Amino acid sequence: MVNLRSQAKKKVAEANKENEDVVAKKAKLEKFVSEKVKTKVPKVIKPDPECPVLGFKVYQKNGRIYDALLNQTNISMNNNKFYLLQVLESEKGPKTYKLWYRWGRVGYKGQTNLREMSLQGAKKEFEEKFHAKTNNVFGEKFQKFQGKYDLIPVDYSRQDEEERRDDLEDESVPCTLDPRVKNVIDLISDLKAMEKHLKRLHFDTNRTPLGCILKDQIKVGYKILSKIEKRIIGKSFGGEFHALVSDYYTKIPHYFGMRPPSSLQSLEDIKDELSLLEALVQAEAIVDHTKKEIKKINPSDRNYQRLNCKLEPISNKHKTFKMIEKYLKNTHGPTHKDYKMKVKNVFELEKEGTFNTGIDNHQLLWHGSRLLNWFGILLKGLQIAPPEAPITGHMFGKGIYFADCASKSANYCDAKHGDIGFLLLSQVALGAPQELTKAKYEASNLPEGVHSTKGIGQMEPDQKKSEYITLDGTKVKIPLGKIVEKEKTDEFELLYNEYVVYSREQVKLRYLVEIEFEVNQ
Repeated sequence: MVNLRSQAKKKVAEANKENEDVVAKKAKLEKFVSEKVKTKVPKVIKPDPECPVLGFKVYQKNGRIYDALLNQTNISMNNNKFYLLQVLESEKGPKTYKLWYRWGRVGYKGQTNLREMSLQGAKKEFEEKFHAKTNNVFGEKFQKFQGKYDLIPVDYSRQDEEERRDDLEDESVPCTLDPRVKNVIDLISDLKAMEKHLKRLHFDTNRTPLGCILKDQIKVGYKILSKIEKRIIGKSFGGEFHALVSDYYTKIPHYFGMRPPSSLQSLEDIKDELSLLEALVQAEAIVDHTKKEIKKINPSDRNYQRLNCKLEPISNKHKTFKMIEKYLKNTHGPTHKDYKMKVKNVFELEKEGTFNTGIDNHQLLWHGSRLLNWFGILLKGLQIAPPEAPITGHMFGKGIYFADCASKSANYCDAKHGDIGFLLLSQVALGAPQELTKAKYEASNLPEGVHSTKGIGQMEPDQKKSEYITLDGTKVKIPLGKIVEKEKTDEFELLYNEYVVYSREQVKLRYLVEIEFEVNQ
């Protein structure tokens, strides 16, 4: 009798556990579906622009969108291909459905197939094709399989935001900004220029429009690049290396035309790809994904408001303007003879943020960057490379880099003759720096009591000619003496000084300097 009771209890316990497992699985599935639906999906998702239909939209039901952009790169086989699948639904009148495929080499229109079908038939074939190409069940959490296509994630909410922005932005509405400020905003928020820049870096903007590549995708790109970097340093170029390179191009779609994809076999190649990923981060900043506006607004005003950073033009007769002109002129390095710089405008910056006033030794130092990075810089401040990014290009570890030589920073503007570029002057709390004469990639691991790194160069501004100003009650050094060469320069790897801090709280943005470049022809 006791035995029968224990058996019954055991069966009840097993049944309860089975029910709990079912409930848990259901909850997990509901959570996954809800997370997918959290991103606001527009009611109307447009078909592929290459699809020759009018009055159709992508079919979606209960958060499941019958649209898939697949990508596969295999550098060993010279494969760099895409596959696009869509089920389309008529927007008006009696419901009709079409199945659209487009496939081929990245950067080309490729082959197409468009057929009218029943809804059930179109969904069934779509799901079968998706499984054949990826080895995944459509609608379930995606997992990449070796030798199969990868799914490129798409942020559909951007389509709604772009349309809303188009509705709200109106160039006929007068701009309220100072013309000098408006010019800056228009220069740094130029999406067409950003798109051209990304194309020069071989990014496929046709299939992955600006702002539609997700942050997680960029993060994965950084991680794969770090693995590739380690194998380059270790000279390990076997099958695993080629698989990593193929995986990177699959995650971050590139356009190479009919040429084989680059095999990424040098640290210079890694630097180029880092430039691409950094540009994608900046594109994310420029592309609008903010709260809904309630009234029409001039596009320049709207972009300025998004920065949450005040730009106040300084008169060219003001002593601050004159001081910055002097700083720029005096600290143009003698080895940088191929261009000249002229200060066009200076803007005082005012942006909220935490600044660590508990660290002393404040200096006003230069930072340069290419034109299309400035929207992100003014929006988010100067950033430190993420942990998953490769160390290549970071001579003294991952931090925020500055110079006391204006032309050293200007080299990062990547400017051509007649171009406008920008340099930033920041108040940097250096505290007690560690002084280094050569590269140290782990320099960010600061000893106790040390707050920054100073890479010592062969040349620097004459320290006896430095000036001082007071900013918000703090004495700040401006090393604006003319560049002089030090004695015994053989031990220094750098030509000019570099300053690196590893906390954003040691930096306060002070002045944005608009520069006209005159490059020797």
